[in-house]
Amino acid sequence: MLALIVILRLLAPLLILRWPLTGVAASMALDAYDYQIIGSSFIGYHNYQVVDKLLDTYFLLIMGLTVRKWADARAKKIAYALIGWRLIGVIIFIGTGLEYVLFFFPNLFLDFYLFYALYTRWSRQSTLITSPAVAAAILVTMAIPKLVSEYTLHVSRLAGVSVPDWLQRFIALPQLSQMLLMALPSLTLLGYYVIVRRQPKADQLKIKSMGKPVS
Repeated sequence: MLALIVILRLLAPLLILRWPLTGVAASMALDAYDYQIIGSSFIGYHNYQVVDKLLDTYFLLIMGLTVRKWADARAKKIAYALIGWRLIGVIIFIGTGLEYVLFFFPNLFLDFYLFYALYTRWSRQSTLITSPAVAAAILVTMAIPKLVSEYTLHVSRLAGVSVPDWLQRFIALPQLSQMLLMALPSLTLLGYYVIVRRQPKADQLKIKSMGKPVS
């Protein structure tokens, strides 16, 4: 079973080269449920984490190959910076065995990749990052729920740190429900940008001017 899961996790990301969203969805599904299928009894928890992070890195690098096709130069730079930051964290984790370091190197690249891919598909626009403020809004919206997730996975559980009741209820939810709740802020922001950017230029200017004070 372990060998089958590894083979599937090696093959699924290859779909990204031809069908990006389909390949990412398949890879995410395998990544989300492989531990529930095989557990850690075969190779131990720490060894499982190492194998999992190596397979995750392979998955991210395949995604990175398709980023070069993006038309938005700013989005490209952000994507490459995010994948580089995550790779540093994985290298430190594998080299030291300290799992908590992953909290400081969250995998925001995957979230940003999906945000850009869905934005370009739904808005029919190729440029997402029109200003530093847009980049900051997107990254902060992604980072907050991601850091909560990374904390529960790699810090509080290992250190035996108590967490608030609301976070305990979140941890008790099925994994799919957790993923949907974590994605909700980003999906809300994505919907806003898609709606605004699909408006004619004149309507976009009206929407932007609504928030400006009258002099």
